[in-house]
Amino acid sequence: MQDKVSPLFPTLSSARSSDALPRSLIVPPPTPVEAADPLPALEPHHDSIAPDSSASSIPEFDYLSSAKVLPPGSRLPYDGAEYRLGPLQIRPGELQMEAIMLALLSIYFLSTLFIRQRNKSRATAWFKANERVLKEEFAGVGFGTKELFRGDGGDEYVCYCTARRAIESTWIKINLGGYDLLTRLYNEIRPVLDTNFDPRSDRIVSSSRSTHGTTRFEDVLM
Repeated sequence: MQDKVSPLFPTLSSARSSDALPRSLIVPPPTPVEAADPLPALEPHHDSIAPDSSASSIPEFDYLSSAKVLPPGSRLPYDGAEYRLGPLQIRPGELQMEAIMLALLSIYFLSTLFIRQRNKSRATAWFKANERVLKEEFAGVGFGTKELFRGDGGDEYVCYCTARRAIESTWIKINLGGYDLLTRLYNEIRPVLDTNFDPRSDRIVSSSRSTHGTTRFEDVLM
């Protein structure tokens, strides 16, 4: 008994025959002309963070090319006041920093002279007021016959006394606490920040050397 062969699923032996399948089911191989075209290449992707400069409508301004470049060794034009003193040219507009520094130095120098003179006047007034008492207690007072005291810096003045019973010598020193503006400001501001700081200004210190030792006395100058 022969097996029945379905016309839709022929066997291998029957498929070799050209009459075994209908012509509508036989698909010929594609020719080179009928082959599928390759996919076109994708366009380059532009990053959104850095957009294309060609698409930007905002014009760019070149600051470097627009700036005026001066040749080496040249200076900017000066249109201020100018004074000539022989071969010298004096331009006040170009000496502003020097003027400020000169003004500060002048203030410091003048204030130092004023403070030193004031210190000397205060020391002279005290020694003159107590000269008679010192000469009654000591045979020798001062440095020589005419010099009652000497300055040790601009804020300290000393007087030497000797030849008294049981006392070999005595030094009397007046401390006025600074002879320039910076030291004065320091002695005024430091005690506000540090309560333990003592500038020891406006003081009279007496140090006597005797046969029993050294005696030190300190008082406030009024």
